[in-house]
Amino acid sequence: MGYLVKNGQKNKMSFKRRWFLLVSSFSLSGESLEPLLAQEQLPSWLQMNVLYYFDSPGEKSTWKGKVSLSKATAVTKHDTKSNS
Repeated sequence: MGYLVKNGQKNKMSFKRRWFLLVSSFSLSGESLEPLLAQEQLPSWLQMNVLYYFDSPGEKSTWKGKVSLSKATAVTKHDTKSNS
């Protein structure tokens, strides 16, 4: 969970801050390759391996959009600073 910034319109430079929730069956840290969560453990409106985004956090907020992560790949940012 957290905030992300998304582009508002195709041809306009308008950015929108959205609250997001990522539901993944696997560890995001890469510590385990075994599934940690099953679809049956989720509320009926949530799907596995999907990023949902909302206007703001809160119980009465409904999701504005969702992004399937079935074909997403993880990119790790490495620290390139040297300790000399």
